[in-house]
Amino acid sequence: ILQVLILLLAGRLVSSIKLKFRHNAAFKLRLSNFRNVQYVGPFSLGGRQTLPVVYDTGSFEILVVSARCTKCDAGLAEYDSSRSETFISGGGVKAKHLFGSGPALSDLGYDSVWVGGPDSPYHVNNMTFWEIVDHDIAVLNEKSKFAGIVGLCHPNVVPPAFAAAVNEGTQGRLTDSGDTLMHRLHIDAFSFCFSRSGGAEAPGWFSLGPSIAAMPWTVPGFVTIPVVGKVHWGVQMTNVFVTGMNVSNPCNPSCGAIIDSGTSLIAAPPSAKGLIDSLKRMVNPDCSNIGSLPMLRFTVGGVNIELPPQAYVMKASLLGLKIPLDPLGIWDFVWNGPKIGVVDQCTTVFMNIDKNTQFGPMWILGMPFMRYYYTIFDRRSPPKIHAAPAGPDCGMPHVNAPIFANVSRSDDIATPVSVDLNAARLPRWASEHRGQWLLL
Repeated sequence: ILQVLILLLAGRLVSSIKLKFRHNAAFKLRLSNFRNVQYVGPFSLGGRQTLPVVYDTGSFEILVVSARCTKCDAGLAEYDSSRSETFISGGGVKAKHLFGSGPALSDLGYDSVWVGGPDSPYHVNNMTFWEIVDHDIAVLNEKSKFAGIVGLCHPNVVPPAFAAAVNEGTQGRLTDSGDTLMHRLHIDAFSFCFSRSGGAEAPGWFSLGPSIAAMPWTVPGFVTIPVVGKVHWGVQMTNVFVTGMNVSNPCNPSCGAIIDSGTSLIAAPPSAKGLIDSLKRMVNPDCSNIGSLPMLRFTVGGVNIELPPQAYVMKASLLGLKIPLDPLGIWDFVWNGPKIGVVDQCTTVFMNIDKNTQFGPMWILGMPFMRYYYTIFDRRSPPKIHAAPAGPDCGMPHVNAPIFANVSRSDDIATPVSVDLNAARLPRWASEHRGQWLLL
């Protein structure tokens, strides 16, 4: 263990010196889209190995599928530590990561990593990561388009409550401080936007660097939402409503909401039942009335935002599966979903999640939010989120457009998003234990 510590400290000293010269570049990473429920981009380890990963604001650590995993049969690239000249073993430390659809057993390790390919300017040495060597997670098999998850939380250190549960009895101890990747890279701000232009394969974009931190988010069109979460990108929501709909406010006096790039849909608490049931009754299953549905409005952090019907309605496909699913799958969380497999049927994008936070019932604003808002995650103290209406191709934010305008009725007025719910994602902490209290 002493040898591991010496190597880590030496590598990090060299890495920190290099960072001062390398991390002044603007960087925009294209994310491939699979049926509007998974956006994946390249992530490199050891200089030679590039894996498709989910860059996830709702996660904290780095997990990659190991070549030693016999159950990982998605046919994707896998990490092989024997091919890396910079890999350092974690001394036999093993951990269990619990996901909604099952556990994953992982080995601790350290290696050089790059956001993107090995030519990326965003690179650190001796980064803590976990190799998945065994699992029972359905979404990591045939429907998976990713072989890893890269956490993008705002704290500098992985919060202890969300760190891997290190198995008792393993040889060695966890010797690393658990610094997060964004902290190691000295990233002040990064952004996400998921394009609506290009059909079912419209890409997403993950951007970082000084140009994002310097973006003019103080101009009209942008809104700034204070991050009240201690560990998550959590914000306080005080109202959710549809103009003219006579239902109670599900966030009275408030709710806690997480802005999450890795969640496929929108998760809502039981308190939203009246609102969501009313919206669901308005949606024609044949998708014929999308253009006439109302705007869904939120008050978040004291500012007003809205989502058009194309954001909260999906054309869902889940054919030939027994419901409820065994093991647990995303369809079991879809709000009052059909009890039989369906194909190309329109419904709302809401999942049911029963958790409470220090600010009230929990929501998750996932990928549908980032299709309509260019979203900047600002890590500078105090952390905050800046958002502006996004164009269909995720170009520069529409900084002159009022945030409460009809953000996209003109470009895709009658086109619902088609999704494959077999491959949809929900954070592991959101589905582990229903009804539990969660610190934002």
